[in-house]
Formats: sequence, structure tokens, C-alpha cells
Amino acid sequence: FWLLLVVIILYIWGSIILSFVGKYGNQELGKVLWSQFVLVDGENMAYRYTPAQKRSDVPPQNVLMIHGFAAWGKTWVDQEKLLSERGYNVYTLDLPPFGFTDVYPDIYFSREKQAELIQGFIRELSLKNIILFAHSYWWKAALEAYMQNPKVFSGMVLFDVALGFPQDPHRVFSPPWGIVWYIGTHSFLRSMIMRFVITNTFIGKKALESFLYDKNTLTKERLDIYKEPFVVKGKWEYMGDWI
Repeated sequence: FWLLLVVIILYIWGSIILSFVGKYGNQELGKVLWSQFVLVDGENMAYRYTPAQKRSDVPPQNVLMIHGFAAWGKTWVDQEKLLSERGYNVYTLDLPPFGFTDVYPDIYFSREKQAELIQGFIRELSLKNIILFAHSYWWKAALEAYMQNPKVFSGMVLFDVALGFPQDPHRVFSPPWGIVWYIGTHSFLRSMIMRFVITNTFIGKKALESFLYDKNTLTKERLDIYKEPFVVKGKWEYMGDWI
């Protein structure tokens, strides 16, 4: 029993320590991973661009893809390739606190402010005739952006949107969630737990599998894509603030 306990403790601490290794700046690492940056509201927003491969007499339509919780632009990599081959210009955007977009002030955590970032990105790149794709939690920001300026969009597609969040905070943080609230108010504890859960291959895999119907789709390559941005400086603290 004691040997097993020691092994478990060493495994946990090893995972946490390894999660601190490899600190990079957003743009330094983002460029390596095929991200580009555009200045929106004084901060650098990260995005990926895949041009249309199929030529035609009609100008290609633009697709803007908004990721879900704990994801970023590269998690759309299969869809980028498919849509590009079908003749679409594909843009995949990193919304804070995820991906390689710079750390924005806390005011950008709201649905309305995140929608303004999407609209700012569209303005900076002068995009029109856009089909807007959104997944999971960020469907709210995407829909808000659509309503703020619908004339730049030609359509919208929502995937597996996250609808089931209770509005009453007492329902969220009542026992046993009170301990979660306590940890959440302590930055160091919060960051350590998130590092262990997300960077740990076994636990991270199990957590993502819980969202999937076909668990075989979560390959090692796909899991590694989700983990890539979490070596950016300040990412854990910033994501903890958002949560």
C-alpha cells in the first residue's frame, strides 16, 4: 500500500513539475505552430489561415471557425483541409483565454466583449461573405457577433453547443462544489490542479473522451493538439482567472 501511495504521489508531482517546463511567449511559439497574428483592440489575436485550393470563376467564400472550451484554432485542422479543398478560405480564431491570443483584460471574458473581438478581427482582415462556425461554449460569443453585425455573414453553423449552464451561482457552488470555489479563489492551488489535469496524458484523455460518442477519434495526435498552447507564459493563471 505504502509503495503504491509513494508511486502515486511521485507521479502527480512529476506531472506538475513537467507542466512547468518549456515556457514560451505567445507569438514565439504560435509561429512555430502555424499561427498568424493581427492587432485587435491593441492586443495580438492569433489565427490560422488556409486559402481555398479549388479554383473557380466565383470569388471563394470565407469561413470563420470559433473553437470550444480548452480548444484553439488548430483543433479545426481536419475541417480546415476539407473546406479548403472545397473552395473556401478558412480562418480559425483563438479566443482568449485559450490558444495563442495575447492575454486580454478580464473585461473580455464576457459574451459581448468576446463578440467584439470577433468583429474586430473581421474588420482588421476586411472579411465579408462569411459563414460562421462555432463549437461548444463559444457559440454564445459567435451568435452575439452575428447579431452585432449580421450583414458581413452569409450563414452560421453551430456544433454541439453548450446550453446547460445554470444561471444561479448557488446551484453551481453548493456542496460538494464549495471546495471547487475555495480552490478557485487561490491562484496557486488552481494553477497546480489545472496543470496536473490538463497536461497529464491519461487524465486529459479521459476528460476529453467523456465528451465523445466515438472515443476512437481521440488519437494521440489530436490530444497533443489540445495541449500545445499550455506551454505559453501565464496561460494557466489567465485561464484560472477566466474559470
